[in-house]
Amino acid sequence: MATMSKRERVMAVLSGERADRVPISLWGHFPSDPHRAEDLAAATIESQRRFDWDFVKLMPSGMYYPEALGCILTPASGPGAVNGLADSIVKQPEDWERLPVLDPRQGWLAEHVRAVKLVREALGPDVPIIQTLFSPLTVAHKLSLHLPFERSVREYRSSLEAGLRAITEGSKRFAEATLEAGADGFFFATQEANRDTLTEADFLSLGKRYDLEILDLVAGRASFLLLHVCRENIMAELVADYPVHAINWEVQKTRPTLAGARAIWRQTLVGGLDRYGPLLNGTPDDVRAEVQHVLAEVGPERFIVSAGCAIPTACPTANLLAARAAVETR
Repeated sequence: MATMSKRERVMAVLSGERADRVPISLWGHFPSDPHRAEDLAAATIESQRRFDWDFVKLMPSGMYYPEALGCILTPASGPGAVNGLADSIVKQPEDWERLPVLDPRQGWLAEHVRAVKLVREALGPDVPIIQTLFSPLTVAHKLSLHLPFERSVREYRSSLEAGLRAITEGSKRFAEATLEAGADGFFFATQEANRDTLTEADFLSLGKRYDLEILDLVAGRASFLLLHVCRENIMAELVADYPVHAINWEVQKTRPTLAGARAIWRQTLVGGLDRYGPLLNGTPDDVRAEVQHVLAEVGPERFIVSAGCAIPTACPTANLLAARAAVETR
């Protein structure tokens, strides 16, 4: 088979067609903790030029939407270089009802729209680019520094739902602006589709309901929607009908297995590699062996090699390059 471009390869795999090889992409936060568009774009472009992934997932702070709302962040820390909240604008139940609908042309959201434009201009049309978009309920949970999330779910549901409606509308506007800036789609992340956080009924009414409102809006315009189901004990069956092209989850922490996922999800699978395994602690030979083991387990069809979540900042460059090379030699 003739060599495909990155876009041809990824789109073939997402549609269930044969590609010249299995695509690969890995992503993680940057130790420099960039927030402004120019800095985030520069770090993204440098990383892509070094590793040559088949698609690029932008890595804003996981707290970028709370920051856009006016929350104060802690500096990025830990192996993942992640931010927390130093202060939240939600302190009382009625604060949920005061959440504004954000304008993606202003403030921090505008920075993240502009980052997409800069990355697209630098990398050109051949590289698929997806922006990170957190589910409304995930954003609400992130905002719950002073007011426990469980109390909002149980005791202040009507106020919480008012906040979810504002977050959903702002997310829809941000999604539309992001597509206009040149993104192919989104890494749509939910941290709430797990039984350790919510009952299935609560997830359906507070989570899935708003997720689908956003995904249905962009489904006709986005060519690459990747659902990330975070955490353990995930509700795999409840997200199976999400209108996305692919699903990413951390197989080392939760069901389904790689082999078992085919019986639940019809979408392309993305993942397989242990982000705290050979990528972080092994040798390049260990990484190459893990890639081959994953591909032997899941098969090359409708599969993209990746990790189940953001990789640690300490992953050696040589190991990441080994993972990239491993898909070329299969």
